[in-house]
Amino acid sequence: MSLVLVILEALLSIIVPGFFLSLALLRKTNLSMFEIVVIGFIFGLIFPPALTWLESYFINYIHFFSFSESLYNINVVLLTIIGIALSYKQGLFSTTKKQSVEFSRNADYKDRIKEVRQKIRDLGLEIKLIEKHEKEEADLEMKHKSEEAAISSLSPEEKEKILALHKKEEKELIEAHEAEEKLLLESHEKIGKKEQSNMNYVWLILTFLMLLTFVTRIANINVAPKYFEFDPYFDMISTEYILTYGYQLLYDHSAWPTVPQGTIHRIQPIVPYLEAYWYDLANTHPANSTTIDTNLLSLVSGWYPPITAALLVFVVFFFLYHEYGKFPALIGASLTASMPALVTTFIAGEQLYLL
Repeated sequence: MSLVLVILEALLSIIVPGFFLSLALLRKTNLSMFEIVVIGFIFGLIFPPALTWLESYFINYIHFFSFSESLYNINVVLLTIIGIALSYKQGLFSTTKKQSVEFSRNADYKDRIKEVRQKIRDLGLEIKLIEKHEKEEADLEMKHKSEEAAISSLSPEEKEKILALHKKEEKELIEAHEAEEKLLLESHEKIGKKEQSNMNYVWLILTFLMLLTFVTRIANINVAPKYFEFDPYFDMISTEYILTYGYQLLYDHSAWPTVPQGTIHRIQPIVPYLEAYWYDLANTHPANSTTIDTNLLSLVSGWYPPITAALLVFVVFFFLYHEYGKFPALIGASLTASMPALVTTFIAGEQLYLL
């Protein structure tokens, strides 16, 4: 399989399920679409291998749950379907056009006010304003009920006139509240558009920093099946066991043969399953072969640290941005991208599982 097809399939297996899961979980928050997409990429790195790892505990009962490229792809499709279903349930794929202002004015005023208030609550705006309006409406309703209880002796015509007056008072009050609450929504929308326009250049800078981080780390990638330190060797043995046996061994003697019980190796469960999938995609011979190409394993595993480094830039920006604003966040992201210790830790082939 060509390198381009391998990278494309690997990216799709991350982006597609991660995006829909992120959309379902985060679309109704105040996060921007850029943040949702990048968090979706993080979800795509985590959820499919995590599900494959969890399924490995059922191997003793169902052999199908032994690791394979097919099982991993099924998990990707399953998570994608779950994400789409959750998004659809929340109405994120609604094709219904928004009602025009003229049409809304002809609709029932009680339905309109409910819709406006739901939008305000979803956006987390002035809830106290809604509570104030709802109290005024409740007070008016109590006033009307007390008056209606006192007109039992009046003629039907007089009762009808009073009830019509009550209806008119209620309608006027709710429409006044509706107008005030709509102004709040319109003001929020204008501010949101202005902030979105101001944030476009910030997202561009952040994207550049993430790409720069990835490129500077991946530039070191090469075939290195013989390692100059022990950690990469020890970590990739876990991936080799997944490819050879279909799951991680709990104990083995690959590290310290003198330890009678062996060294626990069922660690970092997500990354080895991800690397095993990438290896299967790039491999030219059947999966689960007892002979592992250490050159290929080293090559595909070398992609993970640079990807993690780029995502670390985003995570640092994300937390600083929502706490202190865009400029401190950009400074933090820049430092994360250029800090020498983080360059050497996340360079291709280093394989230190710090995240």
